[in-house]
Amino acid sequence: MDGDGCADVAVGVPGEALRRGGKNLDDAGSVVLLKGSWKGLTGEGATAVTQDSKGVPGVSEAGDEFGSAVSLRDIAANGRTSLVVGAPGEDTDSKDSGAVWVLPKGATSGAWAVNPGDLGRTGNEGARFGAGLGR
Repeated sequence: MDGDGCADVAVGVPGEALRRGGKNLDDAGSVVLLKGSWKGLTGEGATAVTQDSKGVPGVSEAGDEFGSAVSLRDIAANGRTSLVVGAPGEDTDSKDSGAVWVLPKGATSGAWAVNPGDLGRTGNEGARFGAGLGR
């Protein structure tokens, strides 16, 4: 992800409970990015991302399941890997319609999201868009 030639790993934690304003947000979810090094994968430099991370569109809510699906892909075909994250429990135009986020180069700066409504679909209750990401 960082262009150093070492493999990095994204780990989804969709069942993670977050806490905001004294309230538990059960199953809000997160993603942890583990950086590879020439010595292998370590926890050094690891970062966690949630919908509450600065620059990530939206806000964490109970049941979002952010991180249910994760993928590291070269979305822009520019040789740089982006982090793609699914949250099938995200409520957009209806309950559990779902959404997918793209974090260019794994950074929250420039992150964007898409949901079924953005694709012209309506009445998406239970669609759970973002539950899986194809190859």
